[in-house]
Amino acid sequence: MTSNQQPHERIFIPLDTPNLDRALEIATTLKDLVGGVKIGKEFFTALGPEGVARVTELGMPLFADLKFHDIPNTVAGAVRSAVHLKPIILNVHAQGGRAMLEAACDAAAEEAAKIGIPVPLLLGVTVLTSLDDDDLSDIGVSDSTLDQVKRLAALSQECGLDGVVCSAAEIAALRDTCDPDFKLLTPGIRPTWAAAGDQKRIVTPGEAIKRGADFLVIGRPIYGADDPAEAAKKIAAEIEEEYNLIEGEKTDYLIKYAVNNNDNVVSAFLALSNSYKLDLEDLDIIVGSFNPSIDSSSYVKKLKNHLATLKRTAVGQPFVDFALDSPEGIPIPLSSITNSNYVLVDFWASWCGPCRAENPNIVLAYNKFHDKGFDIVGVSFDKDHDKWVEAIKEDSLNWTHVSDLK
Repeated sequence: MTSNQQPHERIFIPLDTPNLDRALEIATTLKDLVGGVKIGKEFFTALGPEGVARVTELGMPLFADLKFHDIPNTVAGAVRSAVHLKPIILNVHAQGGRAMLEAACDAAAEEAAKIGIPVPLLLGVTVLTSLDDDDLSDIGVSDSTLDQVKRLAALSQECGLDGVVCSAAEIAALRDTCDPDFKLLTPGIRPTWAAAGDQKRIVTPGEAIKRGADFLVIGRPIYGADDPAEAAKKIAAEIEEEYNLIEGEKTDYLIKYAVNNNDNVVSAFLALSNSYKLDLEDLDIIVGSFNPSIDSSSYVKKLKNHLATLKRTAVGQPFVDFALDSPEGIPIPLSSITNSNYVLVDFWASWCGPCRAENPNIVLAYNKFHDKGFDIVGVSFDKDHDKWVEAIKEDSLNWTHVSDLK
């Protein structure tokens, strides 16, 4: 639930309302535009597990923001009950102490295994984003907000929690002190075009991602907008732009490192590990810089083979012909249908949810442009012939289909 996520999947929308109809309206409007819903104490106290079920029935992943804080046995029992809501994220107050945090971890893992569901990410709440140093002083905490957050994050990690809830102001410090895969969920996020509200420690979505946040809670800027769906898309685009900048910086650093250390097999290993993210030009620069002294390395050999494949299949190169069997078992070479002006080779499978969701759009394109020289070849990754054929029929995919299914 990290690097391979889509930008919008990083966003959780809070349903801070006791009104079930309003909550369902928000969830329905934003389904597939955000990563899930955050249900907190206001909603849960008013509507209970039944209300949660009504929302999750829509297919929205759940962050159960219940912030349990009590003696260890009580919190363990509460966590066991909360696991039955099937959240992907659940939280407890880190200030509950070591015994409470360990009891919560054990309860979440045991109950999830018992009912056969994935263990939710268990996060520790550090310092609420509505609090600052003066507020902590009022309740007897002499340390700064940052020091208190760092202390509670370290304790949460030691106790086996998956991450913490913190403000964006503390992300950089926690990235320096906690493990790389320790999750950071950040509320108090406001785009530049939204008001701050009652959050005191806030930053924009792009800046939070740049600092290292994994998940963002964004409410009023989305559901309070004139067009909530458009607001969610706008924020997701900002997150995507920041990720693209980060990936670009990583690529630049990798190229620089490989070129400057061109006689070290570590450079080849790093390039191979990241080759799926490198384009032809970048990979050509790296491989071309290698000193002949490391040519015998398996990493270099694999990179050269990969580079050769990219060059053969680059835009503008003649296509590489192949032949696979149709559903009737008849071999069909790609070259047999290249009389069309444009051929889309569509890789898909009956079990692939995103593929099936996109099929209606592909059907529309095929029906609109087929008579103008547009054709499609569907290449299936299915392992079940009957399910493959059934999906072709169900989705009205009236073009050529092939597979290497045995």
